[in-house]
Amino acid sequence: MFIKKLYTYNKLLAIAFICFVSCFLFLNYKWGMVATPVYQFGMFSGPIHLTDTQKVYKLYVNDEQLDITKYRFAQKDIMLVSLEKYTASKNGNSEVFHTMNYFFSKMGWRHLMNEVVFTNDCNDLFFTKWFMKVVEAAIGYQVKKLTLYSQLYVWKENKPKPINLPKKEIFIVAN
Repeated sequence: MFIKKLYTYNKLLAIAFICFVSCFLFLNYKWGMVATPVYQFGMFSGPIHLTDTQKVYKLYVNDEQLDITKYRFAQKDIMLVSLEKYTASKNGNSEVFHTMNYFFSKMGWRHLMNEVVFTNDCNDLFFTKWFMKVVEAAIGYQVKKLTLYSQLYVWKENKPKPINLPKKEIFIVAN
C-alpha cells in the first residue's frame, strides 16, 4: 500500500499526506466544494443533455467568416475556449469572491480575503489585442478587422436549430 511505503520512507511526509487527504475529504463533504488542487470527475465534466442550449461563435476576420474547421484542434480550441472563458470570467468575478468569502468567514479567516485577488482585471481592449495575435498566428495573415457573433442553438430532430438571431459581441473592440 502506498501509505505504508510512504510511512517507512518518511513518517512526517506520510502524516502530512494523510492530513491533506483527510482535510480534502472533510471540506468536500462539509462544504460541497473543492478547496484543494485534487481533481474530481464531477468537477470538470458532466453529461450534456440534448435539450441544453449551446452557444456558437462566428468569427469574422477582415469581413469574411472564418471557417474554423480548417484549423488544427489546438488552434480551434484556444480560439473558442478563450472566448468562452473570457465571457465567463467577466460574469463570475464577484460570484467567486462571495463564495470564497463565505467559506473563509466560516473558518475565521475573513480578514485574509482581498477582492482584488479574485477579480480578473483583463479589460476588453487588452483581450482583443491578445486574441487578434492568437487569430493571426492561426490563420497566417494580418487581422485588420475582427467581429464576433454568437448564436444559441438547441438540438431538435437530431440536428442543431437556432433559437435566436446572431448577436454581435461587443467585448471585441477591433473594428
